[in-house]
Amino acid sequence: MRIDAGFASGGNLTWLLEMGYAPNTKAPNARTTAALRAQLSRGVTWEKVGDNAEMVLVGARQLHSCPYPLTVALERFKIGRTFKYATQVRVGAAPALPDWFAQYNARQTIEAGNKELKGTFFVQHLMSRSAAGIQLQVLFTGLAANVIRWA
Repeated sequence: MRIDAGFASGGNLTWLLEMGYAPNTKAPNARTTAALRAQLSRGVTWEKVGDNAEMVLVGARQLHSCPYPLTVALERFKIGRTFKYATQVRVGAAPALPDWFAQYNARQTIEAGNKELKGTFFVQHLMSRSAAGIQLQVLFTGLAANVIRWA
């Protein structure tokens, strides 16, 4: 289950795991990333996983008051001359780092579609007050956006 980092608190991760889900997320704050970066050895080898992205597997850790071990990897992106860092978190054995990176970032297509619905097609300007009317507006707006993309 791919979840947004804002929902990756220890309590939420614990609940998801106990309900049988396998979350794939990012750490919700930069302090986690800074602490993990401080534990890396100086000669660590970063693996290229995208055009300007690299990752390194940190291993199993307990994070954010979640009592279960989580698999953790650090990622970095080069923007100009500086690196931006983040922490990827999932349950179970880590796939190959390029696969993990691709799986997590596949959600960008969905988020781009949602942004397009709000920006280009103005779905947030509801033209109905009834629940059925709102559902139809969102449905047809999503259909219009997809038809344009498919065309």
